[in-house]
Amino acid sequence: MDKLKMLKVGLWGLCGILLLVGGCVTTSFKYTIKEEPVYAQEIENQGLVYLFRKSIRASGMPIEVYMDDKPVGVSEGGTYFYFYAPKGIHNIRAQAGGNVGQLNVTIETKKVYYIKQDFTFMGVISLEVAKPDEGQASIKNLKYVETQLP
Repeated sequence: MDKLKMLKVGLWGLCGILLLVGGCVTTSFKYTIKEEPVYAQEIENQGLVYLFRKSIRASGMPIEVYMDDKPVGVSEGGTYFYFYAPKGIHNIRAQAGGNVGQLNVTIETKKVYYIKQDFTFMGVISLEVAKPDEGQASIKNLKYVETQLP
C-alpha cells in the first residue's frame, strides 16, 4: 500500500474513533449552559481558575473536570467555567470516558489562572495554562457552564 493510501486509511480510522468516542460519552453531572457571561469575584485566600474550551472538535462531548480528584465542572466546546483553589500545587484532570488529560498547576492566592482545554491531533484531551490576555479574550466569546456538583 502506498503512503497516500495508508494516510487516508489512518485518517478515516481516526475520524471513526473520534465519532465513536464523541457519540458515546456522557456525564452524570447536571449542568446548564448560560447565554449571558458570568464572572467570578476574587477571594482573599484562594486562587481563581477559569477553564475554557474554544475548540469545536467534539463540541457536544461533555468533559468532566476534577481538581485533586474532586469534581469542579463540565466543559463542552465553546464554553468556560471557573472554580477556586487554595494555594499550592494541584492536579487538574479532564476526562471523557477513558480519554484523560492532566496538568499540575501551582496556585497562588489572589491570582487568576486560565486553563485551556483542547484535543491533540490524535483526539486526546489536552490541558495547558494560557496567558492571561488569551484567557480573558477567549472567555468573552464563550458561554458559561453552571455545574451542579455531586
